[in-house]
Amino acid sequence: MRAIVSIILIFGFLTEVNAQKNDILIEANLQYNSGKFYEAVDIYKKQYPRAIDEDEKLFLIFRIGECYHRAGNFKLANFWYSKAVKANYSDNMLHYQYSLVLTELGKSSQASKQMDVFLANGGSIPDELWKTEESLIDHSTEFVNSKPVTSFSIEETEATYYALIIGNNNYQDDNLNDLDQPINDATKLYNSLTTQYTFDKENVIFLKDATRRDIIIAFDNLTRKLTIDDNLLIFYAGHGHWDSELEAGYWLPVDAERDVTVDWLRNSTVQGYIENIKAKHTLLVADACFGGGIFKTRAAFDDADRSINNLYKFDSRKAMTSGMLNEVPDRSVFMENLIERLNMNEEKYISSASLFFQFRENVMNNSNNAPQYGTIHNTGDKGGDFIFILKDKP
Repeated sequence: MRAIVSIILIFGFLTEVNAQKNDILIEANLQYNSGKFYEAVDIYKKQYPRAIDEDEKLFLIFRIGECYHRAGNFKLANFWYSKAVKANYSDNMLHYQYSLVLTELGKSSQASKQMDVFLANGGSIPDELWKTEESLIDHSTEFVNSKPVTSFSIEETEATYYALIIGNNNYQDDNLNDLDQPINDATKLYNSLTTQYTFDKENVIFLKDATRRDIIIAFDNLTRKLTIDDNLLIFYAGHGHWDSELEAGYWLPVDAERDVTVDWLRNSTVQGYIENIKAKHTLLVADACFGGGIFKTRAAFDDADRSINNLYKFDSRKAMTSGMLNEVPDRSVFMENLIERLNMNEEKYISSASLFFQFRENVMNNSNNAPQYGTIHNTGDKGGDFIFILKDKP
């Protein structure tokens, strides 16, 4: 008897849940069919993580892509359509609609491939896409007639991650000691970023024993190439110098001379490039003598409690360094801990602040240096943070 009652209660509960789910989808579909695509997409996105059935999940991914497509937001349509393609959504119209979005984004070769798939599956090009009475809506006024996206999700970012990695071991001036570890540390960082995180190798500039000219050319190329949607990590390991009279810090490229500053690279020059490069987020990691001189303030702070989406939403110009204004040793406890944390991390998204504060105390306990984290002065920081994103596992 108890078993029968339990079954009835469970059945009743599931029936109620399904009814609520149906009501939610009915409301979303009404908004969609009324041309209120941003209202619809908000509802579909809230329902997506609650979906248990795989077919329902795939439909929601496709429908979210359609909402953005019909609203004229081709970047986000591209994101969700590509997600549906990767998940092998079975509706052949996906490939046709995806090809239209790719064409709008100027990705003609990818658009052609999607169209080929559509035709190979027996598809015929429709006279009019979304041939319904609602298709008469003028989408040019969509942003006026329907609210903009109210919720930002880092999952929807199409940012390209770039990196400039510099490791200097071998100095040309006999008065400057050669170093053993910077290139090795830089190589480990390069491998971690390109194998575990969303840094494609073609977007990483790796300079070994870089001259001042090499570094300036790299910065110039990044200034021309990056857009406001992209993210940039800059890493420097090598000699540095702090001039206490001028209160100026320098990187020393391999062609620097000890007593002549003409080939030294001022912190202020690096700051100028960071300000001018049109990236959304820039993170500078400096493992060099006197690296801490670049900060607006040397007071470290912890943003760990702030959500990843909010941190990513606002532009950032942050730096972490192996020390303040003191000299750092050739063997870097700072880099050992940074690379170890990057390699051990299992969080899909992790902010640079959260990463830093995971290993800062360990560095202080095992060296004479106090690593620093902060905002780079006068470079356009708006309170956000650089977010490392793990690659999807194959």
